[in-house]
Amino acid sequence: VMFMLAGLKPAVLFSGLVVRDPEQPADSPAALDLSETFVEHVVRPSGLADFRRPGLIAMHTIERDLSTVNCSLRGLPFVYNTEHPRANVVRNALLRPSTRCVAESDLAACLDYPTVLPETDEDVRLLEVAYCAGEHQLLTSYACREQELDAAKSHFERYSKAVAKLSALQMRTAVL
Repeated sequence: VMFMLAGLKPAVLFSGLVVRDPEQPADSPAALDLSETFVEHVVRPSGLADFRRPGLIAMHTIERDLSTVNCSLRGLPFVYNTEHPRANVVRNALLRPSTRCVAESDLAACLDYPTVLPETDEDVRLLEVAYCAGEHQLLTSYACREQELDAAKSHFERYSKAVAKLSALQMRTAVL
């Protein structure tokens, strides 16, 4: 969220809010979806919607069947800067999509990711790239191919410089 408020990211998608029992199948209805709780008890009370002035930051939840070829977006809450130069990309991809499938390149543009996930079933080695403040505070993460690591490093440098007064960032990678 800090990166969106700093004008770097047009939007932030809150994922990883569904908790599953590891003993149950991945599609088990016994999963606990914390999306609504997160919005009600974290996002709204944070005052994010009134940052600088009401209406600058909009909050939404993807209510319809919407996905990329790699993941479902249905039920995910997100916030976006309505005055960011790429705000229309966010509106067109997440709020008014013309199809039920969002291109990975459009999602990457919405979230200001420097790389785009492959849209094929090819066996690709992916790295998770994480930007952290301090030792354990995850600020954002995304996946990239090994050959895109230079683009990820350039992106990290841009972000690091933009928020240097707020936080010293560290970049970490791990094989997915």
